[in-house]
Amino acid sequence: MAATGGKPLTAVASLSVTGMDSYMWTGYSCTTGSGRYVASVFGPAEMTNDETLRQRGALLAVVDLVEGDVEVSTERVALTRAALGCGAGDEVVALRRLGDDGASTAVFRVDPATGSSTAPVVVPAAVSHPTGIGTRILASAGATVVEVTAADPTAPVATAEAEIVDLRALPDGRLRLLEATDETVTARDANPATGQLGAALARGAIGDLRLAEGRGVVRLVGTPTEVAAGAPLVRVDTGIDAVSLQGIATVELETVPGAAAAETEVVEVRAVNLRTRARGETTVVAIPVDVAHTDASIEGPSSPCAVPRNDTNTQVMQPSPEQVEWAVHKAVRGQLTGSRPSNWNRNGLPSYSPQGAGGFPRLGLGEDGRIPAQVVLGVLAQESNLWQAARGALPGVAGNPLIGNYYGTILSSNGQIIGADPEKADCGYGVGQITDGMTAEASSPTPNQKRMIATDYQVNIAM
Repeated sequence: MAATGGKPLTAVASLSVTGMDSYMWTGYSCTTGSGRYVASVFGPAEMTNDETLRQRGALLAVVDLVEGDVEVSTERVALTRAALGCGAGDEVVALRRLGDDGASTAVFRVDPATGSSTAPVVVPAAVSHPTGIGTRILASAGATVVEVTAADPTAPVATAEAEIVDLRALPDGRLRLLEATDETVTARDANPATGQLGAALARGAIGDLRLAEGRGVVRLVGTPTEVAAGAPLVRVDTGIDAVSLQGIATVELETVPGAAAAETEVVEVRAVNLRTRARGETTVVAIPVDVAHTDASIEGPSSPCAVPRNDTNTQVMQPSPEQVEWAVHKAVRGQLTGSRPSNWNRNGLPSYSPQGAGGFPRLGLGEDGRIPAQVVLGVLAQESNLWQAARGALPGVAGNPLIGNYYGTILSSNGQIIGADPEKADCGYGVGQITDGMTAEASSPTPNQKRMIATDYQVNIAM
């Protein structure tokens, strides 16, 4: 969408593929630092149900915001935010995962004016967050920034102090990155010319900070707990849903209380606030919403559960029954050892393996001992109907985590809700309704592992 001269927002381009039907299209986009091009990875939502299509089956298009032209690349890409990067100029870089385990990656540049791409460079590692500085391609591999070239596809450029979960190019040729530990996200700059890693610019809790590109700037969005004195940061507060390229306008969704729809009816109102910073003006378009269908606009009671619901940064992809069955057959053999890349499905976590590093390795049951897969499937069907996300989310669509009795709901003898008691909250998460240790106060599992259990069906099954 775009607007100029105070005119209403208008659609710049609609992306779809003739002959490819879908009930819904999904994707991710970035804007080049020049502000001229928007690159987008996209595909039918059904692709999220298929590991192969999700890792290397999505489409890539570049939209010229000046001319309105759309160029579609012939290369296929991964359907993830970490598969696409825009540089500080007009650079566009993308990637796709290779192999069954996604342990290698094909990375390539795209000419935004023509849609043509360079020959993909195969990297023998799971790299993420590609970006471009001039003719250079850079990406993250764990805690390392690497330069991707045909001669040396994993040449180290700089090393962070923790797993890199986002990487952006700055106009002066440096990089801004976010690194994540179990509980903290830290923003730093790195100089790819010297390999020097800068001091911490800001720190915040997991899920509270993110980077957003603009015209000639990379913004830090969120509420940091620490900001270094004199840090060269352009900040945007938490609650901002979108920022214009020049940072003049921000878009935010909020609840406007007490709007009377009729003499006997009071409804909540969702408002789109377009704030123009340069003029200090605010235009509010109020949209009445039926309260019964808008959980996010109603503040519920407190909950002791570790991973919240109604959090835009904690949305869980609903697996299909076939995905759950496949994962169970793997889990009982201890074979869910593939690597999840950092910020998998935007869960804000460093990379991990469901039954490997950072996850929950299979417990031994004696020589060749294992629980029959059909027994496990029967238990999971009884516990959750094979759902990882809330029941309203269709397979391949994101929604709230599935949580058993999040608020500690109290029912009357006839089944009516009459109150809530946090001490009665079940805090059972996902397919397996994992309860042990899933309160915020519990010291084990770790905070990252709790988030894995809530957002990743494979980890939930492995647990």
